[in-house]
Amino acid sequence: ARDKDDFERISNVYVDIQNLAEEMQLDCVWTANHITREGAKHRTTRYQENDISGAISIIRNAQVVLGLNATAQEEADNIQRLELVAQRDGKPSGRALFKVDVDQQKAVEFTRDERKAYDQVYAEKLEESIRKSQGEAPAKKPTGKSQPNTTNHGDI
Repeated sequence: ARDKDDFERISNVYVDIQNLAEEMQLDCVWTANHITREGAKHRTTRYQENDISGAISIIRNAQVVLGLNATAQEEADNIQRLELVAQRDGKPSGRALFKVDVDQQKAVEFTRDERKAYDQVYAEKLEESIRKSQGEAPAKKPTGKSQPNTTNHGDI
């Protein structure tokens, strides 16, 4: 479209990609994006929609936005989290976990048993960090009564 403004160029690219995918009957198109300097603060927790750099239309036009996150301890343990940032149709939050070998650029998804072990070690502290980073109130402590699971995690 020969847009001179970066915002318009980026916005139009995502519309063009969506149209091209439909025309070519592609199920999925992946793109990589930068995050803002403010968004970099969420590297250890979970990125937010406004952390995407460039144009708000990326969030408006993408079917799903995923972020790669890891705490310092997770990095030391060769763990990478794929966190759901935004999704048009489907669950509003989700997480997949991978054992990574950066030198070989290899990632293997956790098994169910590995996920259970991860949750026992990391989950509570991670969820509290995510709540704090997003300005949410601390989780309520269990009262002994059965309560529904209202945490923001789960498999994608």
